[in-house]
Amino acid sequence: MEIRSPQEFFTRCENDIIDPIIWSGELYFEHHRGTYTTQAANKRDNRRSEELLHDVEFLSVIATSLKGIPYPHEEINRLWELVLLNQFHDIIPGSSITEVYQDSAKDYAEVLTTAQKLRDLALERFIPKGAGESILALNTLGWSRREVVKRPTERDSLLLKHLRMVMRFHI
Repeated sequence: MEIRSPQEFFTRCENDIIDPIIWSGELYFEHHRGTYTTQAANKRDNRRSEELLHDVEFLSVIATSLKGIPYPHEEINRLWELVLLNQFHDIIPGSSITEVYQDSAKDYAEVLTTAQKLRDLALERFIPKGAGESILALNTLGWSRREVVKRPTERDSLLLKHLRMVMRFHI
């Protein structure tokens, strides 16, 4: 083995190549799309955290702009840092050791719990106190929506409460 400069290495490679392969465009291996994992809960919680933190930021900006409510900058940054830490390349595909997923589950539980509280706090700023049962339809997504919104009846309220806990609910 002989240590050489990068320039010398590439010059020698260039001289040795008879019929070089030329690739135009992005270096992307198309067979890596939709990678399966043994850690589906980790991927699910990662995506839920991203979605929920998007909504927290969206609603907090509106609450700050319209109502002068202080923006929870430090808390949102802390939560995003936990999410980003758990997006390390060995964690998302499921190739880390068991302890990593135990830690990431705790991190995601904290992110989801705290972000839900921040989201609900920001939403409360839009609903006047003493207004009774109020419904607010607000699209936090980056595209238009045309779904029909049905106001829940008293009978629906229990189911609605359960759905809010089970899945991401856009109000």
